[in-house]
Amino acid sequence: SILGMLARGLIQLGRGAEAETYLLRFPDAQQNPQTLWQLGHSRQQQADAGGAIAYWQAATRLDQDYLPALRDIADLELARDRPDAALEPLERVLKLAPQDATIHYRLGLALRRIGREEDAAQHFREAERLIENQ
Repeated sequence: SILGMLARGLIQLGRGAEAETYLLRFPDAQQNPQTLWQLGHSRQQQADAGGAIAYWQAATRLDQDYLPALRDIADLELARDRPDAALEPLERVLKLAPQDATIHYRLGLALRRIGREEDAAQHFREAERLIENQ
């Protein structure tokens, strides 16, 4: 839709507050994982990490395998230095994309930050193996 294209463009331009006003006009905004994901980005651009995560979690409640939201939750939780909170979404992404070297690496980071060095090393090795075999 035109509203969707406008909202995506505004998010790409870093104008999250404006994008949010358009996204909230969608009749099914609260029932569409992609719209909720975009709303999360609009909140993130407004420095509202909690609001962003809430929208992304809502997207994953509608579609438990919605990879963009799961990845963004994990990334933001890692950026907020909350590795415990990043573990569950990272593990869900890994089940859906076991050949993704980036996810293995990020999971390794989270595990290392909570003191699970051996588990972290295993994921770092797997990430390295996947990259070498590309």
